Amino acid sequence: MGKLFAVVVVMVVLMVGASYMGYMVYEHFFPLPEVIEIEELEEIETYTFYDYEGEEVEFDEDTLDSLKQYIAAALPLREYANDDSPSMEYIYEIYFTSGDHSFMSFIYEEDDNVYLYVAYSGIYLLDSSVLELFN
Repeated sequence: MGKLFAVVVVMVVLMVGASYMGYMVYEHFFPLPEVIEIEELEEIETYTFYDYEGEEVEFDEDTLDSLKQYIAAALPLREYANDDSPSMEYIYEIYFTSGDHSFMSFIYEEDDNVYLYVAYSGIYLLDSSVLELFN
């Protein structure tokens, strides 16, 4: 009975260790992009919005504050944005500058979901009601 218990314990330890190692490999090759910090959004000095036709869009401060909240609540996905712009057609193009940090991002819709594509950073899932800000 003691040998059987020892074998079961060793098997469980090996299975847990293998699962952990698999998870670590997955995290290494497919890490989540960084969460967009609200502090960075609060320090925005300049911003520029363009619609899909390249026309500049003006927003009032309340709309900009609402957009910041949507961006802060965006969920990071395990997808990287390795280019300047997404390969799919986007709805809005956004440029933010905050201190020495600036980022170019795009809002696009795909399969009934709304995404924020942050160039060279990652792709984030936005609440689809963010589109109401642009109407």
